[in-house]
Amino acid sequence: MKEKDLGHLRKSYTKNELTAEDITNDPLQFFRTWFDEADHHPEIEEANAMMLATLGLDDFPKARVVLLKALTEQGFHSSSRQSRTQLFLACLGTSSHCQGCG
Repeated sequence: MKEKDLGHLRKSYTKNELTAEDITNDPLQFFRTWFDEADHHPEIEEANAMMLATLGLDDFPKARVVLLKALTEQGFHSSSRQSRTQLFLACLGTSSHCQGCG
């Protein structure tokens, strides 16, 4: 089979750059700033859609698309309260910043 060049299908995802000076000591505030920028960008249709990846108990990465439903002082929230992701994060003891994700 002859090789076909698909380079013309590649989109550029370069929007802005992140520098060390942009990062704050408050991760939730940093996320809010980043999210507000994405939410107001005309080419981003669902700024609350994101990929969440964790390492499974089998030591293989598990990734899934989640929809952010709320961001509070306690952290991130989605509508699913009994999701596999939430249970996994709870087992790790890291669910304080991600409640109901997945």
